[in-house]
Amino acid sequence: MKPNSIGVDSHGLSEERSNKKAVLTFGRFNPPTSGHELLISKVVGEAKKRKADNFVFASHSQDKRKNPLDSKTKNKYMKAFFKNANIMYNPAIRTIFEAIGYLSDQGYKDVTVVVGGDRTDEFERTVRPYVNHPDPDKSFDLDSFDVVSAGQRDPDAKDVSGMSASKMRAAAAEGNFRDFKLGVPSASNDTLSRKLFDSVRKGMGVRGGDIVEEAQMPKTKTRVVVFTNDGDEGTAKRIVEECDKRGNAVFVAEAPAARVIKEGNGNFTIRNKDKTEFTANRFDTVIVVRIVGKQSRTLDNVSQLQSAGFFVVNTIEAIESCHDKFRTAVMLEEADIPTPKTSIITDPDLALAAHEEVGGQFPVVLKTVSGAGGRGVFIIDSSVSLKSTVSAFFESNSEEELLIQQYVPINGDIRVLVLNGQVIGAMNREKVKNDFRSNASLGASVDEADVTDEIKEMALNAAKAMGCYYCGVDIAIQKRNRKPYVLEVNTSPGSKNVEDALNKNIIGQFVDEIIDKENWQYPPTTVGRREVIELEGIGKVAAKFDTGNTAPNTLHADSMDVGNGTVKWTNNGKTFTNKIIRILNIEQGGIAPHRENRPVIEVDMEFMGIKYPKTLFTLDDRSSKSTPVLMGVPFMKQFHIVVDSSKTYIKTEKLEEYNSSDLEGTSALTKKRKRMTPGQVNEIADTYFKGVLK
Repeated sequence: MKPNSIGVDSHGLSEERSNKKAVLTFGRFNPPTSGHELLISKVVGEAKKRKADNFVFASHSQDKRKNPLDSKTKNKYMKAFFKNANIMYNPAIRTIFEAIGYLSDQGYKDVTVVVGGDRTDEFERTVRPYVNHPDPDKSFDLDSFDVVSAGQRDPDAKDVSGMSASKMRAAAAEGNFRDFKLGVPSASNDTLSRKLFDSVRKGMGVRGGDIVEEAQMPKTKTRVVVFTNDGDEGTAKRIVEECDKRGNAVFVAEAPAARVIKEGNGNFTIRNKDKTEFTANRFDTVIVVRIVGKQSRTLDNVSQLQSAGFFVVNTIEAIESCHDKFRTAVMLEEADIPTPKTSIITDPDLALAAHEEVGGQFPVVLKTVSGAGGRGVFIIDSSVSLKSTVSAFFESNSEEELLIQQYVPINGDIRVLVLNGQVIGAMNREKVKNDFRSNASLGASVDEADVTDEIKEMALNAAKAMGCYYCGVDIAIQKRNRKPYVLEVNTSPGSKNVEDALNKNIIGQFVDEIIDKENWQYPPTTVGRREVIELEGIGKVAAKFDTGNTAPNTLHADSMDVGNGTVKWTNNGKTFTNKIIRILNIEQGGIAPHRENRPVIEVDMEFMGIKYPKTLFTLDDRSSKSTPVLMGVPFMKQFHIVVDSSKTYIKTEKLEEYNSSDLEGTSALTKKRKRMTPGQVNEIADTYFKGVLK
């Protein structure tokens, strides 16, 4: 069978490739979830590794119970959520067999299917027999077929692996937008999540009823701190102007003298040399870093803020990577982004060998590793000049390093501005008269650039490879063959020239983006599946970080008494009384599931030296569990915590083993042992008798 091509999105396909390769997955995706995001990320990554095209096929089934979204609506949301994936829409492709048949007919002879870890055997058993089947009507004409595990169970499975579509549908049916939002893919925002929620409810035929919204939190205006080593620097001043227009508080931290001081309440005081200061809170303050040259003291200060959970533009890692031109070249090359051949010279005697590494031709370009604005850049036209220039440089800069780079003949370059994954402007920069450089700071003329999709994509890929939220990507077009190269990625692009050239308020757009908390991004923090946290009134306790727990965090209570909007509860001999924020109805048990109501309270918490005031916890008897605290997905998602399930105590030191004999004779221990399985009881008995017989 050959499905027709109506509605097929062919973005990113390699039409010219011989022996074409494809990596695909097929699923219901109804609705798309964060669990599906992991599966699709595996497809995209596997395709890149195999130098193949990626395809995601969604089924076209529709019913009120399990498939509330029609295929067109589902396709629209998937394209919004998974922009790096090639989301296919073809009503004629209804099964995995038809998807593989379609790819085979399109000339793909090397096909890999990515599925949940529990389904690899099923696909091997059901699909492989039809690869080069003797009956031509049943055969897939392929040279190679492979099934790859996504490293997890199918996100549509009914167990708790990942976020399941069934849980999302249940939340939508119950009108629980708060829990529904926890399972949407990370690329979503509040508006898109609510549209998906409404679409699912509509498809299920659900009307009316109360909607459980997010807990109402007082909205505060975002405040901005700008670190700069030039208080009069044009862009820093422009940021102040645009913040003032919008009524957002802004503070200029004058590097390198500005100090960052951690306060006991989790806030930070930023103090300038003239004693002016600003109190920063990670929940309402964004940090903008605009520094030129080596500023290790400033980066150390900003690193404190980033580690404490502040949104920082750009991250320390991105700034350091872009500041080091050799690291930039390596990272761009690793991301398959065209850039001039580059090598590093650490010793004058290695200059000629490095020259051979970049092609052995003259002229070549020499650069200091950390120069900016066109400074520290030389053009060399002979081996004699190369040796003499390198020797002279190292005589006065013995601790420095030089880059040697392939010379690309150009008339100028294009500065492309990228902000949060979007191109917001571009300008042409002509070469400076009687010079080979095109930096506007050296007097190069500029005007607005009309860039192609190829240049835009290259700039976006370069920004992503370097980890930049906001940057200027410099792209040159070679004179002879018109091939584009990324020359540099700048984490502190100037604003005056580009705003003049484009006649556009670039900094206003930048400020609008960063003061909207929906646009905030953080580098993820990797923790073990168990870590130590500290709770006010209780102290340090072991906590399990559970990616399968989509409810709020859970805290052990030996007993609890609910009444009049409060809960009186005990923990390890201490009694607490807390206001109930809400009552959460949770399904418990896998073999004999049941639902139970739990009070949700606020507890001040500290983890890795960072304070988390008023953190939500449900109360439950966890005396038979491995840890007294269970941390859930909502907390981890909010603070960008990633769990390495193969390790424990990555960020914290393990506490001393809990000694249950301390509770001998108490009601808590009695409860714990009553709930033990026969295997747990046998384990205790075995330990006891081993001790007696020693």
